Amino acid sequence: MAKNPPQSFEVSSLRSMVDTYLDKKSVMSAMFYADLLVSFSDDAEDYYRQANCFFFNREYKRTISLLQRQGLTKSHAKSLHLAAFCHLELSEWDECIEILSGAFSMPSMRADYCLLRGKAHLALEQRNQAKAQWLEALAADPKCIEAYDLLQSNSMITVEETVSLLNSLKYTEEDSVLKGILLAHIAKYNKSPQKHFTQLKNNYALEKSALVQYLQADSLYYNYNFQQCFQITNQIMKEDPYNHGNALLLHISSMAELQKKNELFLCSHQLSELMPDSALTFYAIGAYYYCIKSYDKARVYFSKATTNEPNFVHAWIGYGHIFALQDEHDQAMAAYRAAFRLTSNHMPPLCIGMELVRVKNFAQAEHFLSQAMKSNKSDPLVWNELGVIALETKEYQKAIELFQKAISLCGDQISDIWEATFTNLGHAQRKMRMYNEAIESYQKALNLAPKEAKIKASIFSSLGFTRHLTGDLESAITYYHQSLGYNPNDRFTLDVLASAISAFDIPF
Repeated sequence: MAKNPPQSFEVSSLRSMVDTYLDKKSVMSAMFYADLLVSFSDDAEDYYRQANCFFFNREYKRTISLLQRQGLTKSHAKSLHLAAFCHLELSEWDECIEILSGAFSMPSMRADYCLLRGKAHLALEQRNQAKAQWLEALAADPKCIEAYDLLQSNSMITVEETVSLLNSLKYTEEDSVLKGILLAHIAKYNKSPQKHFTQLKNNYALEKSALVQYLQADSLYYNYNFQQCFQITNQIMKEDPYNHGNALLLHISSMAELQKKNELFLCSHQLSELMPDSALTFYAIGAYYYCIKSYDKARVYFSKATTNEPNFVHAWIGYGHIFALQDEHDQAMAAYRAAFRLTSNHMPPLCIGMELVRVKNFAQAEHFLSQAMKSNKSDPLVWNELGVIALETKEYQKAIELFQKAISLCGDQISDIWEATFTNLGHAQRKMRMYNEAIESYQKALNLAPKEAKIKASIFSSLGFTRHLTGDLESAITYYHQSLGYNPNDRFTLDVLASAISAFDIPF
């Protein structure tokens, strides 16, 4: 039976004051009026209001205690959800799952319960259970974007599963823009991903949407177009400098790929001041030290990032890269395998495959590269690594086909990172005595080659040697001299130059 409040304290007025002060984020005032409210009312909604005040005051244990004391976690849907949320905030994962396991039937809250259960399962590294909960959340509420984003950001569903999921969800014609944005998450796997973003912007006027801009940048990064990716993320960060979510992670990664040392230093310094104990800050610092080739320090910070956030896939992959650069194979493999356990994305098996290629363990490398291929057949780097295996095992025709496939998948986005692919294609063609084709491939590699002297020297030497094999000794000698201009002490080039000069009958 409801209590009888004094005339001056109308219950409805108190409810309004609690809600008003909570909206104003004046938590202490809201708590004051909530205390008066529950003195005059036994209504479950009023106790829920008071619990909300405790929650916003970060008194999570007190919130749970109040709700349980009033029996609301067994009878009031929103109170059960709030109590479970408090357990999450307290990192009480098992308690969160347990309190929701016996959740009474409340269709309107089903998606919310599944979302929280999934987060708790993920924290316990129970990825399959987390995936099942988030899929159930979407089945209950197709507009639950957080569940979809968690599935995508944790790489829990393949492209085929995503398409099947979106087709199974009941979207109306009015939801076409929503479905278009959700499909944009997997546009990066398409042959022409930028067409999807052009349609989104033209059809729905989403040019200013930070989310669409991020998804477009993610697509560019995924397809190795790091410069355009950086241009977009840089614009996002200028407009919203405190956006410390996925856009910033992408921004840091693109700067690392482009070796933008000064920008990375500034970014990591600012993050150190804003959030010194964040895994993302440690990742940024590690990326900076990677760029300046201070690998021991990079290891320290990538280690801190993975310790702070064990599910941080990017940090595990960065950690593995550092070990590989320091020729520490076992540690590199351990880091890549940690990433492999955390995601169904093709990058960890690709990294494992590349590391195995580096140490010439071709049988196992092919196994992991095949796994990467199953997840993503359109990544040219997978085909390139398979081509390297074929080249090393003297299957030259197969190597040519694989390198050409890799190049074809790049489309118009041919950048300097594909110099090695053209160089290796030239090697395979030369081995097959396809000299004109080999020369063309080396020329393309030379056009893409970075400023590093040894790389240019190697390509000029390969061009010279190919010309040498065709009998064009004059051109061969010219290329050998160009090679030695970059690397004067290369023994192979000196030897073949001497041979060419001797055959050309030119005195020293």
